[in-house]
Amino acid sequence: MNIKTILEQFDLKPKEIEVYLACLELGSSNAIAIAKKAAVIRTTVYDILDSLISKGLIVQSQKGKKRLFYAEEPEKLNNLLEEKRKKLEEIMPLLKSMYNTAGTKPKIRYYEGKEGLREVYRDTYRFGFKGNLLAFVTEDIVSRLGLDFANEYIQARSKHKIFAKVIGPDTEAIKAYKKDDKKFYKET
Repeated sequence: MNIKTILEQFDLKPKEIEVYLACLELGSSNAIAIAKKAAVIRTTVYDILDSLISKGLIVQSQKGKKRLFYAEEPEKLNNLLEEKRKKLEEIMPLLKSMYNTAGTKPKIRYYEGKEGLREVYRDTYRFGFKGNLLAFVTEDIVSRLGLDFANEYIQARSKHKIFAKVIGPDTEAIKAYKKDDKKFYKET
């Protein structure tokens, strides 16, 4: 387990991590000692210490004319994690509302040929369609898609309890199709 990699998860930059770890090891120290231990330029260490102070990880004290710095208890990282969790909880309803609406946006699909037409029919029960299915049929749809597919589709649609309201031409084939309305969850 690499400590530096884990500390990066707390939005600490590499130099901030070095300075923080140096402060943990040194205890109460001046900026020169911290810069030396962290292998950071002394003029830069003041900016880094200020950043760590604002994050609540380092505390500054005054001893005479000297400014001393020391690390807060490591448990302070738990507080930072808790703050992030609270912020996430605050925006969670917004994120969830965005997620729910994303699924309802219309999608366009392109189907081609006989197999594409079969997929259109399968989509009516595959994607959890609820309610009534309204359809226009012609007598040649069965001849184009095949009797086996037509029977498979009618069985699957009925199994998913999708009621079909169908309009078709007044022909013998459609009249024969109409005879099975109650059996196959449809009205022709």
